[in-house]
Amino acid sequence: MLALLVVASTASFDDHLTAASFDGAVINGKTSAFIKFYAPWCGHCKAMAPAWDALGGSYANDADALIGAVDCTAEADLCMRHKVEAYPTLKFIQAGDTEMQGYEGELTEQALLSAAREHLRPACTPSNRDACSTGQLAQLDSYLAMEATQRSAELESLVAPLVEAEAKLEALNERLEKLEEKVEEQEDIVDTVRTTTGPSIRLLKAVLAATDTEAAVPTKDEM
Repeated sequence: MLALLVVASTASFDDHLTAASFDGAVINGKTSAFIKFYAPWCGHCKAMAPAWDALGGSYANDADALIGAVDCTAEADLCMRHKVEAYPTLKFIQAGDTEMQGYEGELTEQALLSAAREHLRPACTPSNRDACSTGQLAQLDSYLAMEATQRSAELESLVAPLVEAEAKLEALNERLEKLEEKVEEQEDIVDTVRTTTGPSIRLLKAVLAATDTEAAVPTKDEM
C-alpha cells in the first residue's frame, strides 16, 4: 500500500488502485493482497460487488492483508500487464512473493472470504521459513543445497511444461477465435439466404401441400 504504508494507516481496502500505486501496494508491498480487476459496465462485476465490498470490510483494519480493485477501463495498460482478459478477474499474492496467482473459485461472499483466509498469508521463502509447511521446508532445503547452475536447470525443467501448455492453449484460443469468426460469417450467409429464398420456399410448400391434397381427393369418375 504505497500511500497507505507511508502514513502508517491500518486501512487495507483500496478499491482505486492505479498504475502509480499498484506495484508499491501489491507487488513490492509487505502485505498479502487479493485484487479484483474489473470494468464498471461488466454485469458479473456489478453482481459480485456486494460480496467484494463485504470482503473488504472484513479486512479493513488488517495491516497484513490488502483487498484492492483496479478499474481496467481507466488502467488498461496495468490490466494488460497482468494478463487480464475477462471481467472480473481475481488474483492474489502472498507477502514475500513477487508473482500473482489466479483465483478461479466462486464469487460469493463466503467463497471469497474462505479464499482470503487460505491465501492471504506470508509466502514460504528462504527468509521466511516460519511460513513453510514441512513439505515446503524439505523442498526449500533441497533447492538451497543445489549449485546455482543446478537451480537454474531445475527451474527450466519445471517451467518448460507450463510454457508448452500455455502455448498450446494460446494456439487453441486463436483457432477458436478464427472459427467463431467463420461461424458468424456463415450465420450471416444463412440469414441472407433465408431472407431472399424464404418467401419462395414457403409459397412453393403451400402449393405442393394444396396440390397434394387435391390429388388425394377422388373424382366422381374414380368413385
